[in-house]
Formats: sequence, structure tokens, C-alpha cells
Amino acid sequence: MPNDVRATTELFAAFGYESALPGLGEYDGAEQIRRKLAHWSEDAALTGDDVVVVYFAGHGSVEERDRHYLFCWDSRDGDLVTTALATEDLVRILCRGDLRHLLLILDTCAGGAGGAEASVVALRTIAYRNAHADSTGLWFLASARRKDIAEDGAFVAALGEAVETTTGRTGRRQQYLDLIELVKAVNERFEGDGRGQRAELASGLVTGLAPFLPNVGYEEELPPIGTDLEVQRRVAARDLTEHFGPRSRGVEFESEQGLSVALTMYRQAL
Repeated sequence: MPNDVRATTELFAAFGYESALPGLGEYDGAEQIRRKLAHWSEDAALTGDDVVVVYFAGHGSVEERDRHYLFCWDSRDGDLVTTALATEDLVRILCRGDLRHLLLILDTCAGGAGGAEASVVALRTIAYRNAHADSTGLWFLASARRKDIAEDGAFVAALGEAVETTTGRTGRRQQYLDLIELVKAVNERFEGDGRGQRAELASGLVTGLAPFLPNVGYEEELPPIGTDLEVQRRVAARDLTEHFGPRSRGVEFESEQGLSVALTMYRQAL
């Protein structure tokens, strides 16, 4: 699991995310985690412009009345109420303020398969209680369905590849990657590897495209769809002249004197 956490951290860091509370949960009990999350969210003063992603790798379980729990360092199967962290509590702590964009990723191994439905109920309940006009909702991504066996490392590897696949499919007009398409790509990877595991996506109150994964190919100034080909050619020519042309000569602007460049092949001995 440490490798999964490390890989996920690197993946989201590439999108500009900063790691908060590194090491949280490694040797913490449920109450310690609740306190640390509460103190951090209060100090961070999260606003409606903030975007938060929570990744959990480990075991999960569903208690009576479909209350979903995440296992902590000292959690016990026979006493989840006092020794495990209720998924609903985690979301409630983070959403006490003005946070409007939360993605919760649960990557549970075989012993934790089966908490998706309970978590979705909790997320939707909280989402409607915190409804705002500009909210894009609370999102829940499970690495496996209720009866799936989720293999260690399988989801994280598929997620990294799915980001690349979804980016290629998204094009340049959409600012963020669609989580629905992302999960589709994850499951395509699972199927291609011959795994029975399937990821699931659900959400609370959703009013827009999830703003969690910026599309690196997005271009804000593209001509509107339906623009005639001649206008599109002029825009492309302008980009070539004003952006790529100067940079190919080592300068910022077309009017600047550039450098003459010679292309040389180098070889390194290993």
C-alpha cells in the first residue's frame, strides 16, 4: 500500500496538487485521524474555490444499517464503531466549511470489498445538505465493486494509464477530464489485463464537470465549434507565427532577433 500511496501522490502532484498531512493514518487511530483532519480543515480555511482529493488504500467494511467504515491502524472487526473511521464522518469533517469540490477515492483490497453503496448514500446525503448553486458536487470513486477482489497495485497502475488515455480522447476544448470517461478507461485496462475487478463512480449533488483533473491539452482560445475552415487556418497560422516560431529561435516574440541553431546527434555510452 505505501507504493500505491506514493504513486497516487505523484500522479496528482503532476496536476498541481499539494500533499496535505503526509503520512496521515500510517499509525493513527480513528480518533487521531478525525482530530488531525478537523484541525487541518480549520487551519486551511477551505473555500468554494478549493479542490480536495482524498485517497484511501486499505480495508473497508459495512456495519449494520449500511454504515461504511475505513480501517485504521488499530481497528478491530468486532468494534468498528469505536475503532474505525466512518466514511461519512470523514466527509462531514471536510465539508463543514465552504468546500464544494471533494473527490474521495477508496482503493480497498479484498477484505474491504463491499462498501460502495453505503458510501454513496453518505455522500449524497451530505451533498444535498450542503447544496449551493455553484457546487459541482461530491464524487466517490471505488476501485472495485462490492463482490470484486481488488488486487494490490492494480487500480493505481490502471488509473495512471487511464489519465493518459482520457487526455488523448478529450481533445482541446474541454478544460477538465471527465471522471466518467476516466473510470471507463480504468475498466478497459482491467478488462485488457483479464481482471474481473471493475471501478465504480458515483456522486452527490453534481451541477457541472468535475474540476479535479485539468486537461493538459486544453486551449481556451480555440475557435467555436462550427467555425469555417478558413478562420481555423488563420488561427492556426497565428499560433505558428506568434508562439512556436519565436520559441524555435530561442526568443519570446516574433520581432526579436533569434539564434541560429544547428541540430546535432549525441550518443552516450552506458
